[in-house]
Amino acid sequence: MKTWRIGLGVLAVLALGALVLALWMLWRPTPLAPGILEANGRIEGDQAAVGAKIAGKLVRLTVREGDGLESGALIAELAPEGSAPELLSLSVFV
Repeated sequence: MKTWRIGLGVLAVLALGALVLALWMLWRPTPLAPGILEANGRIEGDQAAVGAKIAGKLVRLTVREGDGLESGALIAELAPEGSAPELLSLSVFV
């Protein structure tokens, strides 16, 4: 009688383990592509090189130090040096 209870307990533990393994296999995270790293944390940048292709006078600065930027955000406007009529103003983008 005691052997029967022990066998039933072992069988229950094995069944529970199989159920947990099956559920984990169904809901496990998808693997990332090779060369991709997933991590938690914060990235801080120290410097960024920004320049204009044409020399000119700084007319307006739209950001301050520490401001967050998105790609394509306007950061400054330049008034070009020279008299090219097509260059009335130049916007510098990140």
